[in-house]
Amino acid sequence: MIFDELNDQIYDETFEAQCRAIDHKKEKYEHFTIEKLESLLKTAYDAMNKSWGAVNGVHEIELNATIAAYEFKLAEWKNEINHGEK
Repeated sequence: MIFDELNDQIYDETFEAQCRAIDHKKEKYEHFTIEKLESLLKTAYDAMNKSWGAVNGVHEIELNATIAAYEFKLAEWKNEINHGEK
């Protein structure tokens, strides 16, 4: 039970940190494009595939949260583009 709570906390903190990092990059760096985010997502998936079965629990949780954050922010960004926002 305590490990589940700790794992959830690690996931949530990593997800939120990655979302904040993407928002910061979008706001501060005009060279940070949607294509760059797609590349980051691909790199994260590649890292997961290369380390499948060889990563420890915490690293796997952080990688899953990172991928989820990238997917979330990518979908959000595409939605902004489709609706003429920022």
